[in-house]
Amino acid sequence: APAAPVLLSPANALQTNDTTPTFIWKAVVWGSTYQIQIDNNSTFAGPEQDETGEAGELSYTTADLAPATYYWRVRAINTSGRPGAWSVARTVVVDTTAPTAPVLSSPAGGASVSGIPTYVWLAAATAVRYQLQYDNDAGFVDPLYTSVELAVTSHKPGPVGRQVRTRQ
Repeated sequence: APAAPVLLSPANALQTNDTTPTFIWKAVVWGSTYQIQIDNNSTFAGPEQDETGEAGELSYTTADLAPATYYWRVRAINTSGRPGAWSVARTVVVDTTAPTAPVLSSPAGGASVSGIPTYVWLAAATAVRYQLQYDNDAGFVDPLYTSVELAVTSHKPGPVGRQVRTRQ
């Protein structure tokens, strides 16, 4: 019988807002087709999705998943129809609820600063990353600055050569 496949993606415990994630695994010796099960129960008693792909397929894109924690596993099936062992199960969290907006704390709204300020904000519930923007137009049509994704609640941009006014 084929060995248990190694799961590649998504990473274990990944949180995503994608309701149709793609699952990827490695091929195994004697594996012809692969069966994937996705369930909101770790026992896989009644899988939400249970699919066997075409020969050689090493990925599966789900039908829509509702927001929840899902468990997934894969096993190979040889050309005689004999299934191998299941892979170790992984989890993926589908979360389509946006976090609340963070509260800006520094510099104060309307403050005039000299030089480049360090922007500080309070953590927002359920947020894991942040992105800072500032602009001289309240509509933020073409922001003067957009940070990379940040895993912290403060940021000091690099030099931009102008004074920045903040608003709240």
